[in-house]
Amino acid sequence: MHYLRAAAALLLTAILLTACGRSEPQRVSESEFLLGTAVTITVQEHRDARDAIRRAFERTREIQDKMSANDSAYDTTEIIRVNRYAGNRPVAVSEETFFVVSEALRLAELTGGAFDPTVLPLFRLWGIGTEDAAVPPIEEILEVLEFVDYEAVELDPEQRTVYLPRPGMALDLGGIAKGYAVNEAGRVLREAGVRHAILDYGGDIVT
Repeated sequence: MHYLRAAAALLLTAILLTACGRSEPQRVSESEFLLGTAVTITVQEHRDARDAIRRAFERTREIQDKMSANDSAYDTTEIIRVNRYAGNRPVAVSEETFFVVSEALRLAELTGGAFDPTVLPLFRLWGIGTEDAAVPPIEEILEVLEFVDYEAVELDPEQRTVYLPRPGMALDLGGIAKGYAVNEAGRVLREAGVRHAILDYGGDIVT
């Protein structure tokens, strides 16, 4: 009986020592300002977490550099070129930009225009995101509404072009590009072998 008690005590001691020797699962979290918002990626239990996060951020920047409509920060994006040549000529874009524009127009149709990627002229009129943000007079709103019309956007799948037929029209993919980007970043992490992660793109979240 004495030997059984001694063996049980030794077993309990071994279990306690093992538990005390365990460290918390490694968690790496990094943030950057991308797509006009704070982007945070947290990865847990992955030996190359920082490298995986770096690649996810790189993929996000690729999307930003194609789809941002922010003239001041990204002067060569495909969407800026589409807007610049509104009423002038169609603009060839990459396969993924064409896909996201197509999806945006599909969602606009499904929502009867409640979601409309041609809303940028109104966005600018309001001065959203600037120190001069204010509700404009109704007369100005009605004037600008003439340029907000998702049904007018012309897509050519064969040439992969996007055309805004009226000068003054402008696309803004802000309502869909973040969702696309966070899904792509999640795909990059999964391909890197990450199994546990949270990606927070200013409220667009993938876990």
